[in-house]
Amino acid sequence: MVHGSGGSAYGSRRYDDMLGMALHLRDQELSLREIAARFVITKGAKKGQHPSAPTVMRMLREHDAQTATAAST
Repeated sequence: MVHGSGGSAYGSRRYDDMLGMALHLRDQELSLREIAARFVITKGAKKGQHPSAPTVMRMLREHDAQTATAAST
């Protein structure tokens, strides 16, 4: 599940599962477009569509920022 601003999906189990898969695919050196093509939006107006590469990039960047913050404290 991917949602735009508002973040209602962030912190959900599906979001965590998708983030884990995105991290795994990034470790395999897939491009953002290739990662986005593996996911399908399951709810909302864009149900059945793939998230955009920038959406995947924001999700991974947010995760990296949170990980860096947690590591520095």
